[in-house]
Amino acid sequence: MIRFDDSLRSAIAANLDAHERRAQPLDGRRHAAVAVVLVDGVFAVYRIGLQALVDTVPRFVSIPESNRPVLQLPLGDELIHAPTGAVLFQLRQVGLLGRISERVDEIGEPVFAWS
Repeated sequence: MIRFDDSLRSAIAANLDAHERRAQPLDGRRHAAVAVVLVDGVFAVYRIGLQALVDTVPRFVSIPESNRPVLQLPLGDELIHAPTGAVLFQLRQVGLLGRISERVDEIGEPVFAWS
């Protein structure tokens, strides 16, 4: 069980501070309105505990419409895709697991997220 305390806040803050932010061109896509809120061990929107986010096994699938791998993040009974899935995946990789160099800028979105 991940404890939602000052130690976790400090670790996430340090990991995110050490992670270089990169701006990416939209290339015809629209900005994603995604927010991640950590509230006493759960996500406000999907209500998935931090341990579930750490324990999930991300999937990368190919689609004929794109040369980028499409992320499927199994959480609860849902498959969360980019852009939301990419934000959660980066929180998992960088914030919780400390994989500072992990990037999501090459993750593709499923076709339904393009419009």
